[in-house]
Amino acid sequence: MTPLRRRMVEDMKIRNFTGSTQAGYIQCVAAFAEHFGKSPEHLGPEDVRVFLAFLVSGGKIVNRTPSFPPIWKLIFPPPG
Repeated sequence: MTPLRRRMVEDMKIRNFTGSTQAGYIQCVAAFAEHFGKSPEHLGPEDVRVFLAFLVSGGKIVNRTPSFPPIWKLIFPPPG
C-alpha cells in the first residue's frame, strides 16, 4: 500500500466512513489515476478540476460522482 493510500484509508477511518464508502472513494481515486495514467501522488488540484470537467462533459457521471469532492480533500488537504 502506498503512503498516500495508507493516509487516505486512515483519514477515512478517523472520520468513521463505512467500508462501502471507503471502497467507493478508493475506486474513484483509482479512476482519477487511470484517467491520467499516473499515481495520484504525481497529480494535483488542477488535475482534479480537469478530471471533473471530463466527467461532466463526457457524460460519464455515475451515482457516486457527488461524493467526489470530499475525496479530494483527503488526497489534497488544504495548506496549513
